[in-house]
Amino acid sequence: MKTKPTADSQTLVQATVDRLREALLRGEFPAGCPLRESDACAYCNVSRTAVRMAMWALHLEGLLEYQAQKGYRVRKFELANTQDAYAIRGAIEGLACRFLVERGLVGEILDELRALVQTGRQILVDVNGGGIDMAAWREMNVAFHAALLRPMSQVFHETSSFARRTPYADPAVSADWRATPDSAYMELAQSDHERIVAALAAGQAARAEMLMSEHLYRAGEVLGETLA
Repeated sequence: MKTKPTADSQTLVQATVDRLREALLRGEFPAGCPLRESDACAYCNVSRTAVRMAMWALHLEGLLEYQAQKGYRVRKFELANTQDAYAIRGAIEGLACRFLVERGLVGEILDELRALVQTGRQILVDVNGGGIDMAAWREMNVAFHAALLRPMSQVFHETSSFARRTPYADPAVSADWRATPDSAYMELAQSDHERIVAALAAGQAARAEMLMSEHLYRAGEVLGETLA
């Protein structure tokens, strides 16, 4: 009989995911090289169980490659591929916004989207007050983009998932790529979210599609400027 993970173990795994993700984005583990569980355990000072779960999560985000019998390897990053992935995500999620309006599906997720927008606004209030909770911001960003796709057909999910597997293109990563959070960029992203939700609520299919497409295209451009 399997033991259900405790809240403490889930928190430890998430902390391990966050620390390894930051190390990968900073290049502390060379691209194209194997990443052994023992090295990750030593880096994070946690058990193999937590590292194993964290590495699988980062594989799903596209930052690690996995091969049976060989283990994990740090995925090589090419800026052009990631910027294309953002443009593709923009097209997919933009079309989802259009269909949400045209197919009368907005009501299924509107309350959730409004709550997530409010969460983002509160995080920014905390930022301006001198503190920041990037884990909360990432969680909000992931939930926002997931909610938009939830009422869509399986083909939306599969196509979006393929694009998000490109390094740096997953919502959990795209929330911020810097060691120090950029509150100006976060304000812009928050404004985008608010305008997208307002367009959906008003039944403006074309505007919602355009805003989402521009939101994700800009994210790819900002990534390029940041890494340059």
